[in-house]
Amino acid sequence: MKLIRVEDLRDSVIALRPVYFEGGNSTEIFVDSAEVFLDKRIISSVMRALARSYAIDLTAQRKLLKERLSRKAVLPFYLDEKRVFVPLKMRTGLTPRDSIYGYLDVLYMDEIIALEKKTCEVKLVNNVVLTVLSSRNTIVQSEHLGREVLALLRDGQDDSSDETRIIESVRSVLRTLGDMARQIARIEEKL
Repeated sequence: MKLIRVEDLRDSVIALRPVYFEGGNSTEIFVDSAEVFLDKRIISSVMRALARSYAIDLTAQRKLLKERLSRKAVLPFYLDEKRVFVPLKMRTGLTPRDSIYGYLDVLYMDEIIALEKKTCEVKLVNNVVLTVLSSRNTIVQSEHLGREVLALLRDGQDDSSDETRIIESVRSVLRTLGDMARQIARIEEKL
């Protein structure tokens, strides 16, 4: 895996995942071309560096999102009105201080596949598949929260692209229907 700093990939980053590398905490960086790189810094440092490259203050942003969303838990972060990253549990920490959450650009989420009770795979639109250590419902809630943040960000924009919103809505409905069909098929197999 190629070592790189997140700032060098800033416009193409679609996911960040905490990993253990050579005995320490590092971060895998997934880009839109389906390549994966490694930044040797911990995920919180990588997030700050990525936000800094856009002149964004994550502390102020987090405070704003807490107020607007009325939530205190792990929150999404955004880089602009089209790039919202949602938190998903992507590993089990070895120590209480280890980061367990990775972040995924909500617009790149395509399909959620339940494997076990609290393990799923999230397929991205570029065919990359990430394992997430949460239930399907938790992932859907995170995705919904990310889309809510997108809507909040777009409310302040003069977006004349109604077609884009309609396409995104239809895509979301189709994804949900596909998930429902797969669940029904699994239930029928068990009967």
